[in-house]
Amino acid sequence: MPPNVEGEERNVQIEEETAKVWYPSTANPQDKRNIELHRNRFRATPSPGVEYFNEMYKSDEWRANHVPLDELPITHFHIHHKVQQMIYKIQSILVDQPYNTFGKVEGSWDNYTLMFRNGWSSVGDLRKPVASNFQQYCEDIYVPIMCCMLFGKGWEDIKQHWGSFKSCTIKVCEGDQNFLGDNVFHMHIDGKVGLLQERNYSQRHMSRLLFSIVTDVLEDEDAATAEGNGTTVYPIWQPKRGFSSNQAFHKYMQSKYHECGLKNSGLPRPHYRIPEELVYRAVSGEVLFHFTHSSEKNGKGPQAIHSEPNPCPDRHLFVFDWNNIVQKDESGKYLPSTEVPESEIIGHMLALSACDTAEYQERLQNVKNKANELLSQAEKYPGGAEIIAEMMKEIDAVLLQ
Repeated sequence: MPPNVEGEERNVQIEEETAKVWYPSTANPQDKRNIELHRNRFRATPSPGVEYFNEMYKSDEWRANHVPLDELPITHFHIHHKVQQMIYKIQSILVDQPYNTFGKVEGSWDNYTLMFRNGWSSVGDLRKPVASNFQQYCEDIYVPIMCCMLFGKGWEDIKQHWGSFKSCTIKVCEGDQNFLGDNVFHMHIDGKVGLLQERNYSQRHMSRLLFSIVTDVLEDEDAATAEGNGTTVYPIWQPKRGFSSNQAFHKYMQSKYHECGLKNSGLPRPHYRIPEELVYRAVSGEVLFHFTHSSEKNGKGPQAIHSEPNPCPDRHLFVFDWNNIVQKDESGKYLPSTEVPESEIIGHMLALSACDTAEYQERLQNVKNKANELLSQAEKYPGGAEIIAEMMKEIDAVLLQ
């Protein structure tokens, strides 16, 4: 039989039209194979229209297997407004100014994503390149000072669990003008998703601590709750049970929210349209914890579904990943792992919740001492001594009040 040329042409036309509608914003929309792989991974068929979901949200039935966001152990405390100002000043002096001075190379962005991994020197984020000596400067000078500011002397007690630290000003959603300002979000779960197996001592899992400091809020504390200044975004109803895989997660999302295409400035990732009344936007200085593995028994509940903000304000994002420590005895038998001490980590940060306490004054003095220890190393880098001096001047202005 002769081939059905008309039918084949029609199928090609449908595929091309579908790609235009559903995949307008991938990094390389011509890479049909990559798009097809992601389409097969995340979606069997496009989800119903917006009207379907608008009707569903009017009913309480869809909430039957959900819990309110505020019942999950996600938010832990808020960094005091004046402490946020100090962290911002330290970040600006130690990173923002040096990045523009000697940190950029060909391919660098105007903003940055800096990545530091425990046990891996000078790796960084290869997708957002920086000068190698700037990466080393950050590892030698910036990371020790910022960890001292956030965790104080307690850093020595918890750093064995530390996996990575990301410091970021890049706006994930800024690469796509098609949905900026719309309630469209790259909802996801952090890390390698799974269900916690209580008796599987070889299982590795991660806890992620994050917070943002929004530039416009630094001068006007009352602006923290403005929609345009929101940081991490969460659906206000989270599922009671977690997910064993990303595929299971996206299958759930497509059944509860309108999936509106694979959009991103990097890899094509599913995005979901969620009404404003069904989301919570964390505020500047709100310290959050996420977990990669869900469990009903450990008090952490399901993994937190969340997204980068859209629209995204000018902000500094700080992300620390912490890992459980897998252990074996002399015979090679797995022992119960040492879990991430989330409460201890938060405890070391609580000095940042107020600006008029002896604990906060001590924290600033510790930072100053750490900077003094690093001065000779800092002098190896362009303007290093001046950088340390400028930061100490800002700290002294508070300590001498």
